[in-house]
Amino acid sequence: MNVTTSSIRIVPKNIAWASTLGLIGSLAAQTAAPVPASTDKTKKEGQPNEDLPEVVVTAQSEKVYKPERLQSPKYSQPLRDVPQTVTVIPKQMIQDQGAQTLSEVMRNIPGVTMLAGEGGGAAGTAGDTFFMRGFDATNSIFVDGVRNNGAITRDVFNLEQVEVFKGPTGSDTGRATASGYVNLGTKVPTLTVAYSGSAAVGSGEASLQRRFTVDGNLPVRQNGQDVLGGTAFRLNGLYQDGGVPGRDVVERESYAIAPSLAFGLNEDVRVYLYSMHMRQDNIPDYGIPANAVMKDNALYNSNISRSNFYGSNRDEEDVEQDSYTARIEWDINDSFTLRNQTYYSRNHRFAIITSPGNSLANGTVNRSRNINERFNKIFTNQTNLTGEFNTGLLKHNLLAGFEYIWEEQYAPAWTGAGTMPPADATSPDPDDDIAGYHPRRNGNQYSIGETDTYALYLFDTISLGDKWQINGGVRWEYYQTSYYAQDVAGAPTADLSTSGDLLSWKLGVVYKPVPIGSIYLSYGLTKTPPGGANFALNTTNNNANNINAEPQESSNIELGTKWDLIQERLFLSAAIFRSENSNEITVDPTDPNNINRNSKRRVDGAEIGLTGQLSDNWSIYAGFAYLDASFAESANEANAGSTLQWTPKYSGSLWTTYRIHPKFTVGFGARYQGEIQRQNTNAPSVTSPENPAYWVLDAMAQYQVTDKFSLRLNLYNLTDELYATSLNNNGGRVNPGSPFSAMLTASYKF
Repeated sequence: MNVTTSSIRIVPKNIAWASTLGLIGSLAAQTAAPVPASTDKTKKEGQPNEDLPEVVVTAQSEKVYKPERLQSPKYSQPLRDVPQTVTVIPKQMIQDQGAQTLSEVMRNIPGVTMLAGEGGGAAGTAGDTFFMRGFDATNSIFVDGVRNNGAITRDVFNLEQVEVFKGPTGSDTGRATASGYVNLGTKVPTLTVAYSGSAAVGSGEASLQRRFTVDGNLPVRQNGQDVLGGTAFRLNGLYQDGGVPGRDVVERESYAIAPSLAFGLNEDVRVYLYSMHMRQDNIPDYGIPANAVMKDNALYNSNISRSNFYGSNRDEEDVEQDSYTARIEWDINDSFTLRNQTYYSRNHRFAIITSPGNSLANGTVNRSRNINERFNKIFTNQTNLTGEFNTGLLKHNLLAGFEYIWEEQYAPAWTGAGTMPPADATSPDPDDDIAGYHPRRNGNQYSIGETDTYALYLFDTISLGDKWQINGGVRWEYYQTSYYAQDVAGAPTADLSTSGDLLSWKLGVVYKPVPIGSIYLSYGLTKTPPGGANFALNTTNNNANNINAEPQESSNIELGTKWDLIQERLFLSAAIFRSENSNEITVDPTDPNNINRNSKRRVDGAEIGLTGQLSDNWSIYAGFAYLDASFAESANEANAGSTLQWTPKYSGSLWTTYRIHPKFTVGFGARYQGEIQRQNTNAPSVTSPENPAYWVLDAMAQYQVTDKFSLRLNLYNLTDELYATSLNNNGGRVNPGSPFSAMLTASYKF
């Protein structure tokens, strides 16, 4: 829990401006700390205000739901002064909700749609797969500022906070960030002794969920003195197994460990060494027929239960995640810091899965069998120089850096998944025979894709007095992507490569009418080259990964405002924006020769967010998004002007907790998602209808038994709403949301 002490200077005449700002102003008036005691610069230091004696009040301000800064050194300013939409989900909120995976955290973010993957044969088969603001963000997940590829489910046990950056942000992270990106901030050692652990048990259809976590931070001291300028060791651990609420047969088992060591925490030179190792052994879930949850689809209206499992007891999913990080920070002087970070990650997923299609008129469901294996590796080295200095009347917060990235995806082909007969739509049998089941590598068949990237970047925030800031960033990178594939006999089927350079940039102007508020206008541009999102290249004329295709170009223009309110404990943000993705390839289905290489998707939208503390006892997180997403230009007349798939027009979420007694806290959450089209067309098909809108309500109650021990009960989907959490590309199946369920967690910390 972050607790800050602030001095509140109550000087009524100097907050009169607030009356002109309506609701924002009335709240801002309560945040009087940043307002100077006098605007008369002729007064000498210590001279009293002639109109009213100055009253100084010291208060404690808890900010557990209001992170002050972002993890990335590329953002030198407080969140209030960052000229783009950024949402931060802090550790405390993750714990209060009982969230376990990144996908569960992301459901708090308005404008995000989860996807179900494509049946095991594609790279994005499972795990954290989602759209954001109308664009695919699956390959835009980062850990401590480094890309983290792989179709895997990421656990949150080792995270300090989750940061979501909206709009094209290629200047931050490079290629393939048309929708923005998600950064996961890892826990690292500190010089505070802290130990905590939790044990949870929750609803599960196949078996009860069980989850255990530990987090221990130990400074290394000798005779009461810090060793090596401040050394600390931290260990996070996880074990989880059991079923999934409302899903027959499905089970998940995970165990992980994340050790970390830091030296010189009190010195000018600091060293952090940390790693994370996770193993998962799951029975994978590929959902139910999509038309089973369509409330208004009379043709396929059925009594299919959301708990039905259409897979096989022989289905399996095995995941290995290993990452290693070494970071060195050197405070050269009071103004400049040099930072170098080396990161290596290896993710491996092997899955044998059964995927259902739509329920058929004869009361059966077809099932397809697939085997998928992917190895994703990444090595990167980043060097950043940050500094503060003045040039005349201008103050600069500058970062300059260099980054090298090597990425590889290796995909061996498998055969022998076998076939299963159609399942009874209402009572599928996971013990049905699998004809021809003999899983094995398919001879010498495999594909491998690699990308090398060399990047230079520069960021600067220029302060022109107290009222104006100019915030800009530019990144130049040279990339080289290669793709090789061979058949079962070892004969090459593809041996392709492409290379080039990309220039991404952003520029924002910030006006600060008062220290606690800002108004900004920003523009950003990023590019995605062929193969930049999936390591695959081809020579197909109408494919975005054609080696001769121009990089897709994404832009975002945004006008917004941000305010720190109520003694800077509450953060309010609002923005309107237009995001566009051009140089897309579409084909006229009636004329394959009519290929448009400059098709364009456009999203006009607005977002508003509120997070922090309304009072010492009342925490809140709320967000709302409006997205008008369409194909602005397309060779396919059926797509032209149509609403984009997987993009709800309206979405929002609320989570709030209130401490009604020093020992007792209650919480309530609500999530809304509007209708979603599964195809880029204004005429949804019978087999791929719109996904209906839904509301989900959650609740929480926590009792502090002792200073160290607490009990928390989370209740999910209070109204037992029938809804889909994610859907696949062609709309044939969905993953249903959990029914009414519960989890009880016991936590101990000191």
